[in-house]
Amino acid sequence: MPTVSIIIPTYNRPRELAEALEALTRQHYQDFDVIVLNNNGDDVSAVTSAYQDRLHICRVT
Repeated sequence: MPTVSIIIPTYNRPRELAEALEALTRQHYQDFDVIVLNNNGDDVSAVTSAYQDRLHICRVT
């Protein structure tokens, strides 16, 4: 189990979400999971799928 959970709320901001996820891949500390909270916006699965192999991501809609 990761020791830290990072919660990213988003609403129709796929570019900003991708930037945030990219920044997380560059962190030295890697014992975390990412919870993407999509507030009924556009589907972000394409963005999060691009990072599934590098980050532990959970999507909540």
